[in-house]
Amino acid sequence: PVRLRHRRREIVDHQSLRHAAEVMKGVLDALDELIGRLPIHRFAVRLTAVTEHDPEDVRSASPSVGHNDRGARAEVDLGFIARLAFHPPKRRWRCPFETLDESLHAAVAAGEGMFIDQIYDVGRVENVHFWPFWNWSEPALQQWLAENGEAFIFGRTDWQYVLNTFCFGYRIGYRFIETANGVCNGNFLGIGADDCMEACVMVDQCAPYGLLITNGEFVSFRGDNPTMVVVNATHQGTVRFVNCACWGPNKQIARVAGTGTVGFSDCTFMQWDRDKEGRAAIQVESGTVLVRGCEFKGDGKQVSLAPQVRRAVIAENVFGGLPRIDNRSTGSVQIGLNAAVGERTPK
Repeated sequence: PVRLRHRRREIVDHQSLRHAAEVMKGVLDALDELIGRLPIHRFAVRLTAVTEHDPEDVRSASPSVGHNDRGARAEVDLGFIARLAFHPPKRRWRCPFETLDESLHAAVAAGEGMFIDQIYDVGRVENVHFWPFWNWSEPALQQWLAENGEAFIFGRTDWQYVLNTFCFGYRIGYRFIETANGVCNGNFLGIGADDCMEACVMVDQCAPYGLLITNGEFVSFRGDNPTMVVVNATHQGTVRFVNCACWGPNKQIARVAGTGTVGFSDCTFMQWDRDKEGRAAIQVESGTVLVRGCEFKGDGKQVSLAPQVRRAVIAENVFGGLPRIDNRSTGSVQIGLNAAVGERTPK
């Protein structure tokens, strides 16, 4: 299961919810003994394959799952047989994530955990838990994962559904990129990322009809510039965060750039500007931003709008201190109906 030259990363399903075939046990028992003999840059652990309903009819690995040239990660390239990979017949398939009717419990992944691309018909990822089940007291491995690891990476995937997923200790938790096949749009519900050194969510590019992120929990506190949400200058799509919580002694909640739209609605923000540098919780360099109905629990600068910001609406928020909105935008900006500690509404 664990080999020095084994660069492929696969899923763990230690016990399926329904109709599970028996799977190998005791893999983790020997993991601590083997970890010291693995070169970190090639670390990968194969625990089990996905279990399907009829264990007597077993096939070899699906050709739709393979290794790509970016390094040690599994690539989900389901293209023309996307439905087959997500809805296989009653057989056993190797797959880097679970099928529709069974859920993955936990996985060990180093480097890049799950890469999804070329999904043209409603991909689904449910109940995936990327957590360091190896000996977390190994400082070199912990540091390498924090500096290099990316847990979930989404390229071209249409109508992607992601439900109840989590990762811990990576450089980036969820990353959205543009590949030769295109970009992602989808529904992301109940996702979480803890202790991500660079960003819990990083958006390089996405579809104009959007990434819909709801009930997210994001924590970042290690490194030189820990930030929950980073939207890069390449972004042209739409990203919406609804009812999300961001906390931990971080530098900033969000840094937003590009020409697209980013919205925060009914979210809770805590503990930004940990080093008292005067940083805003949400720093917007360009594009369009909406911040509505959110609670800023700290007494610090809430939002900063750079001159290149085209449009902004900052309304109906509550602040833990006085209003501190730095508006240098030369575009159209609406600010109002915000309630702050230390201010009284005239009667």
